[in-house]
Amino acid sequence: MKPQRHIKTASTAILVFALSAEEETKHKSIFDGGRLFEALTAHTLAEVKKTGLPHYLFTEKEQRGNSFGERFAHAIQSLFDLGHDKVITVGNDSPQLKARHLLAAKDCLDGGKNVLGPSNDGGFYLMGIQHCAFDSKTFSKLPWQTRNAYRETLFYFDRKGVDHVSLCALTDIDSLVDVTVLAYSIKSISRAMRHLLASFIQIENVFLYFLKKIIPIGTGVYHNKGSPLVGV
Repeated sequence: MKPQRHIKTASTAILVFALSAEEETKHKSIFDGGRLFEALTAHTLAEVKKTGLPHYLFTEKEQRGNSFGERFAHAIQSLFDLGHDKVITVGNDSPQLKARHLLAAKDCLDGGKNVLGPSNDGGFYLMGIQHCAFDSKTFSKLPWQTRNAYRETLFYFDRKGVDHVSLCALTDIDSLVDVTVLAYSIKSISRAMRHLLASFIQIENVFLYFLKKIIPIGTGVYHNKGSPLVGV
């Protein structure tokens, strides 16, 4: 999907910064994960649309830059260049994300504060940033895709001398462990989404069962090449 181009009707816009389902499966070791990430992207866009705010989807087709930080900074700057002065960014890997989280972020931005929604792995599922708080060059060099992303982004806001608040923590999906937690321990997602997540656990278990039948454990031949059972 190409970015939705809007004539500016609101100062706040939402950026969905996410890889396509096909590309996502290359980076997250979840068997048959394409179907899962298609569903997660659809969920995210549905919640985004409920807010009524202008929104833009940047997949790898729209992203520009040599690193994650450069691509992320470029996408945010693109929305500021369109005339928005506040941007809320989210990915597509948090099935707990609701429109109310996005609207809470908008309220914080309207109150002059920047916003982070932390995830349980040390990153964040949401960021709301004011144009005046955004320094593309410095921002692009933060330790993205690490367990320090949330903490270092807070430090970034502190160094800029801008107010910031944090929303509640949510769990996003990086591995089958996260899928299991969300499917069986989290009640804030829909029943349909829980059933979908549970189905991937069953698929993975069947896959591993037949893999062990083909390559018996103890032969010294089997190597784990990034199974979802190992967190990434």
